[in-house]
Amino acid sequence: MYFNELSSYLVADAYSSKPRVVKTILDLGLHFISRLRDDISLTYIYRGQPMGKHGAPKKYDGKVNPKSLDMNHFSKAVACNKLTIYSARVYCVAFKTTVNLAIATFKKTGKKLQESYTSQ
Repeated sequence: MYFNELSSYLVADAYSSKPRVVKTILDLGLHFISRLRDDISLTYIYRGQPMGKHGAPKKYDGKVNPKSLDMNHFSKAVACNKLTIYSARVYCVAFKTTVNLAIATFKKTGKKLQESYTSQ
């Protein structure tokens, strides 16, 4: 495919982060980077020890709430005076796969602005 010769990454806006579009891009062998839609459903991946109970082990550790993030699942990737980026590996329900989630927090005159981005 011609596009693969140019780049193995495709960057798109939030409108394109729909399951059908993402699946098509990944099937072409490309990496997809996008801002997430506001209605996306993400869950934290459980990283603890097995519970010792019968049945399947615990996979997920609660839903990701963008307004109240559980920072135990995030690590600081970039920090400077105007921007901090945190990253985490989470499960995307719509895409049925794990994704790399980046939360960018911009500091602007005392206010914090936050955006969510993903990479597969």
